[in-house]
Amino acid sequence: MFVSASLVLPFAYSSFIPAQIFLGKMSIPESFSALGIVGLWIIALYGVVQLEWRFGIRRYEGIGI
Repeated sequence: MFVSASLVLPFAYSSFIPAQIFLGKMSIPESFSALGIVGLWIIALYGVVQLEWRFGIRRYEGIGI
């Protein structure tokens, strides 16, 4: 259960999955699937960062020199 839950989060795709690909423990189709999931995480997190940036810029009030 923990392993399947951890593969849904982006943390496994930062080190575990690339290591598995490098060591040859994943087949070519599995590797491309994992890389596709990494791309989806990048796009999703980029969208979250953009929303937070816009919200923060609207609320920011700079005072000083």
